[in-house]
Amino acid sequence: MADRGEYLIAWLAEFLKNKDLIQRRIARMERLDAGLRVERKDGTAVVYVPAPKLDEDALAKAGGKAAVGIITFNTSANIAFLKKRWDAFASLGRHAQIIFINPASTREMRWIIFPATQSMLTKEKALLTSIDAIRAGVDELTEADIQKLVEDHG
Repeated sequence: MADRGEYLIAWLAEFLKNKDLIQRRIARMERLDAGLRVERKDGTAVVYVPAPKLDEDALAKAGGKAAVGIITFNTSANIAFLKKRWDAFASLGRHAQIIFINPASTREMRWIIFPATQSMLTKEKALLTSIDAIRAGVDELTEADIQKLVEDHG
């Protein structure tokens, strides 16, 4: 059986390569034990951490990095954890981003949120509603959906 973290990193690498086809800003991608490091030609770098399940462990892995991205599946459990621990995600820094994916979605395949930025732009009482609005374009995955994606990939 294929690994869910490996699936997320493979999907992300392909997504970033395709996104960079025109601007060609990526200098190199390096596979790390903890994820994927993407260096840009301007000298900036982002470390992407795979988190098939958003939980305290995923938060710990993301902490302490200057620029971090977390890539995860678009599940109701992951979205619920994001909402529950919003302050912890927002405190990861202004460059921290979370990418929720569903490659099988009939609409968009991903949505991305920068928690620190979103916290600055949105009033606290409207925050949960704004998260729901941002994620509305991507279908949610079930455990069975994820298993099929990973097995078909591996």
